[in-house]
Amino acid sequence: MFKKMFYIALIIIGVLGIIDTIFVMRIAVGVTAGTLAPGVIGTAFIIFAILKLKLNGRKIINNKVLRRIVISGFCLFIALFIVVESFILVNAYSKQYEKTETNFVVVLGCGVFPDGRLTLSLMKRLNVAYDYLLAHPDTLCIVSGGQGPNEPTTEAWAMEQYLLEKGFPAERIIKEENSTSTNENLQYSKEIMMQYNKDLTVAIATSDFHIFRTKMLAKNQGLDAIGLPSTTAWYIWINSYLREFLAVIKSILFDM
Repeated sequence: MFKKMFYIALIIIGVLGIIDTIFVMRIAVGVTAGTLAPGVIGTAFIIFAILKLKLNGRKIINNKVLRRIVISGFCLFIALFIVVESFILVNAYSKQYEKTETNFVVVLGCGVFPDGRLTLSLMKRLNVAYDYLLAHPDTLCIVSGGQGPNEPTTEAWAMEQYLLEKGFPAERIIKEENSTSTNENLQYSKEIMMQYNKDLTVAIATSDFHIFRTKMLAKNQGLDAIGLPSTTAWYIWINSYLREFLAVIKSILFDM
């Protein structure tokens, strides 16, 4: 009876995952791995639970050796997932920025709607950067982000306009308009920083889930970086953290 209830619970969780993906696809600027992840995982849960219910206690994989390989691989994946997500979460809620002064703030772009509006995530990143910059008047701000296929302007230009509308001085804003990824954000921003006679100390304003990977890539670029985390909206929290796990693995394999 307990096993049957467990499999029914898996089906319910799976359905919720599919609903989550459908919902986020309707509000997001574009479809990413994080958008699809809950739906894919949910579908896998549903298929697994239905198979177990139909087989009524029999094994899905009859070959003992193959079954052990699959189970071992799954356990290793879960262990890796827990370790990486732990690093992501610890960095997401770090308050290191409260006691650290830097020469630069880099705000990472994350989407502009086709009508020119900033995404909520991007506005939150700019707001935490703005607060830090007000408290550190000698710090320069680099807004970093190129123009995506559905964006009317570069993300850097849109971010500059947002800060100017808040009354932030134009002479403290530097635009980096060529990057298309986090690694390029940092690479091209570093090239700008090197034009100034200042140490390469930088606070990177980005979403909370993104801090760990950003600091990892910044260290690889030779930057002395801290994170300025902005909060993630609750309705995309799961999607964002699932996507970031995949992004961390990708960065370790291809960007380091």
